[in-house]
Amino acid sequence: MVWRAMREKPNLSDEKNLQSLQDGFAIPAKQVEFLPLGNDSNAWAYRVEAERQLYFLKVKRDLSNPHGITIPYHLHHLGMTQVVAPIPTQTGALWHSAGEYTLLLYPFIEGDNGMKPA
Repeated sequence: MVWRAMREKPNLSDEKNLQSLQDGFAIPAKQVEFLPLGNDSNAWAYRVEAERQLYFLKVKRDLSNPHGITIPYHLHHLGMTQVVAPIPTQTGALWHSAGEYTLLLYPFIEGDNGMKPA
């Protein structure tokens, strides 16, 4: 697999991301920082700074495979803590819609990406 960076931000303002985090996840985030990385041409990554915690926000244009979100969530909650699970919204959904985009929120984990060649 080729590692490639998503260098262009989507047509979704930082203010809209901040508002969507509040509306969907009840997280009063202070700042979102675009991260020019990833290997999905329909997704973008952000680092989210909240009062006491950092989050990883994935913004997707197309949610064509919800199993890629629900399966890790269930595995994590069955005790497989090595699996990074999405953080549910206020309503318990695993993603939040913001116009034409879908927002997925995860804990922010410092370190190298597992897809990056050693």
